[in-house]
Amino acid sequence: MLINLNVRNFAIIEDLSVEFGQGLNVITGETGSGKSILITALGVTLGNKFSKEMLREGTDKILLSATFDISRNRRALSKLKEMGISDEVLFFQREIPKEGRQKFRINGMVVPYSLYREIGEILIDIHGQHEPQSLLNRAKHLELLDRFIGEKFLKEREEFARILSRYKNMKKEIEKIRSTQEEAQRRKDYLRFIIEEIENAGISESEEEELLEKSRILRNVSKLKEIYQNVFSLLQGKEGSAVESVSLSEKLLGEIQDVDKKTEEFLPILEEVESKLLDIVDSIKKRKEEIEFDPNELESIEERLSTYDELKRKYGKTTKDILDFLETSKRELSELDNRTYKLENLEKEKKELEDKLISIGKLLREKRKEGARILEKKIEKELSDLAMEKAKVYIKFLEKESEDGLPFNGKKLEPYNWGFEMIEFYIAPNPGESEKPLNRIASGGELSRIMLAIRTIFASEEEIPCIVFDEIDQGIGGRVGEMVGRKLLNLSKNLQTIVITHLPQIASLGEIHIVLTKNFSEGKTYLTARRIKDDERVYEIARMIGGLKVTDTAINHARELLKQREVEGV
Repeated sequence: MLINLNVRNFAIIEDLSVEFGQGLNVITGETGSGKSILITALGVTLGNKFSKEMLREGTDKILLSATFDISRNRRALSKLKEMGISDEVLFFQREIPKEGRQKFRINGMVVPYSLYREIGEILIDIHGQHEPQSLLNRAKHLELLDRFIGEKFLKEREEFARILSRYKNMKKEIEKIRSTQEEAQRRKDYLRFIIEEIENAGISESEEEELLEKSRILRNVSKLKEIYQNVFSLLQGKEGSAVESVSLSEKLLGEIQDVDKKTEEFLPILEEVESKLLDIVDSIKKRKEEIEFDPNELESIEERLSTYDELKRKYGKTTKDILDFLETSKRELSELDNRTYKLENLEKEKKELEDKLISIGKLLREKRKEGARILEKKIEKELSDLAMEKAKVYIKFLEKESEDGLPFNGKKLEPYNWGFEMIEFYIAPNPGESEKPLNRIASGGELSRIMLAIRTIFASEEEIPCIVFDEIDQGIGGRVGEMVGRKLLNLSKNLQTIVITHLPQIASLGEIHIVLTKNFSEGKTYLTARRIKDDERVYEIARMIGGLKVTDTAINHARELLKQREVEGV
């Protein structure tokens, strides 16, 4: 709720302070008294754009401030909590110098313009000829229709949004995998080649050792035979050989065995040595006979070893390195194969989510179509009460086709978080006129009444707790003016309503009445504002009835209007 507004050096306003209250606040004044300037100043205070012409002549800066009670404004409280502010009273300040940068403060804290404006937009909705209005935003139309349809529908919409979020994430993951798929396939082909080459080679560390040993032997056959022959000769093949020496030693010790019993210890040892020497001699003889140079075998071994050398050149310094590389390649190939399998699963899950989105989207579309027909009639009924009996309301469904969209009713549509459509309110104000979107309604009075009609329907659910109407009574009067006033009064039971009016029927219904007066002094224009009641209020309403000349009849009529308000308890 807006508590007060302070304006300095803004157009014809030198220094103005206006106090507001709950319910219906009416602002009146003679034509040209500056009522719309006050509303413009309020909009600029909350972050609307301004022009240099707004700076009062002879001054160096505009000072604007507004105080709000936000104890019932959940959106504002939540936003301030994010800023570390826990107050339920909000103080907006904007300083606009003639030269230099502007300053924006919320509860004394300097804030960026974007945040300042964002919070301002959730405090007040201004409906005037030159002010931005939330209901001109097409996205707001969808929110209104969906809230009108009901709570169950909103939950179905939330389910659509959740599924769409999963769908988009999955789509990104699939695209990411696909973007590297060609490279991954090349890598898989390379890994398969490596694995096949190494496995087909059938290498092992033990085989390599055996081959190397055979190669060494075959390359040194002559030398080996010569040495084996020499060893054989030393052990047995000639006089004085090792075997002969051991045998002779046994014989000699045997001759003294009866004399020295100690020889009994030596003889068994010599016998064992002789036996082992004979075994060694036999083995050397056989080995010498086994070794033969075979050029074919050597060629075969060298060819096999060249396979090892070739693999080492490609995949590692040792056979162990090659085998380790083989295992690493197998693991990598398995991971890449799993990615392909994962992609197939993701594609399957994506299709399931697509089917769900289309199914829920069709349900949402059907319910929106049905709700739109009902809401159109309700808005038309409200407009009829506001002297727009012939106005026709059309809630149009807008779609966004895309090659990458989902198949929906024979088209490929881009899904939004809420379904497959945007909606927009269109109005044909008068017979013979084509329907137009709200932002193309030329008449400020018509637009304000359209806004009032819509606001009346949604008053109990309104998220913005303060609404301002300027020029809402343009082109109406009498009974219609009274009906407009009643709707404003009913609206004010749910949210603070501020209205600039020229009609006494509306002014008399206000719980708070503010009158603006334009004065002239020393060649300058000044705007003043004051809250009026009792006789002052009677006189102001009488002026609105009778014009410049306030007659007794006008005063009596004014009293009747105010009395009627009291009698009816409004």
